[in-house]
Amino acid sequence: MVQLPLLTMQSERAQLAHLMSQPFALRPDYEQTKQAFHHFVHDLRASKVIGCLQAMKAG
Repeated sequence: MVQLPLLTMQSERAQLAHLMSQPFALRPDYEQTKQAFHHFVHDLRASKVIGCLQAMKAG
């Protein structure tokens, strides 16, 4: 049986975390907030990452 490689989607995850944390850029705890979004996005399944990116880019 053929095994497909695991999709890590590093750049897509980084882009999504960046987009999600942007509204908080002026807050004093921005670095902590950005790190929290990074961890949240890291735990998402690949299909959720793609769906969220599409929704964020669509508006």
